[in-house]
Amino acid sequence: MPARLSDAPLFRSIPAEEVDAMLPCLGASQRAYRRGERVMRAGQVATRVGVLLEGRLHVEMPDAWGNVSVLESVGPGEPFAVAYACGKEGVLDVDVVADADSTVATLEAARVLHPCERQCACHGALVRNLLVSMANKSIAMNRRAMAHGTENRTRQDSCVPFRPANRCGHARVRHSVHAGEIGQLPGR
Repeated sequence: MPARLSDAPLFRSIPAEEVDAMLPCLGASQRAYRRGERVMRAGQVATRVGVLLEGRLHVEMPDAWGNVSVLESVGPGEPFAVAYACGKEGVLDVDVVADADSTVATLEAARVLHPCERQCACHGALVRNLLVSMANKSIAMNRRAMAHGTENRTRQDSCVPFRPANRCGHARVRHSVHAGEIGQLPGR
């Protein structure tokens, strides 16, 4: 559990003294949140990358009926809102909520992505660590999606769209049913 930002994986391979020297350059700030408090809200423009220092956060998405799905649980040392803060659009479509009393550090994304005039090697390490973190989250998300898809394909009522033997899978209609109906069309 990193009590300091320099202990977070985002700053792996960067000496603590260097991290402390980088923080003003990165526009770092720190804040405590109570359980249930929103750290970031859907609709907000994300300009800062978050790093959880202590506690637990949930990345949540409500549906039209008011149900909330927890998309991700963020643990100590993990970054969050990276894709939103570093992406072109930046508008959050999720809420980030403290699931326990938490301490969060944030960094200005523009300052993370664009090195200062010092052009220090530590900044390059930070960007590499950020990229590795995003890649790992992307891989984990793909694996969850594939596992969910595999689980759905094992149910009898599920079909996989775009398979050669089942072109109408998205409509949950078997190819053989269509073939029979086409054979009964006039002029056939």
